[in-house]
Amino acid sequence: MEDKFIAFFMDEEDLDTLAVESFKHGYYETLQAIENNESKIYTTQLSLLDTSLFIKGYKIFIREKDKDLFEIKLGVNDRTNREIKLEYNLEKLLLRGEFKTR
Repeated sequence: MEDKFIAFFMDEEDLDTLAVESFKHGYYETLQAIENNESKIYTTQLSLLDTSLFIKGYKIFIREKDKDLFEIKLGVNDRTNREIKLEYNLEKLLLRGEFKTR
């Protein structure tokens, strides 16, 4: 079984320097890719950043502007002291700075 991942980009300007295949620019386009169980999804649609992606088998990556990708996973993470649980709102945690480099 192939590993599935979704990479959320905080800024589209990075796309010019990265050879990203089949980037999803729209909300519905990204939602359809998730519903179709696509194995590799690249998007800027942070409103779809949700723990339900873990249940669907996705690894979740974030790319902040001009920085490397980092992974958000259930449980312990390098970028936060908080243990990530399924009931958390990942979008709110990200946008309020929970995953800033320590």
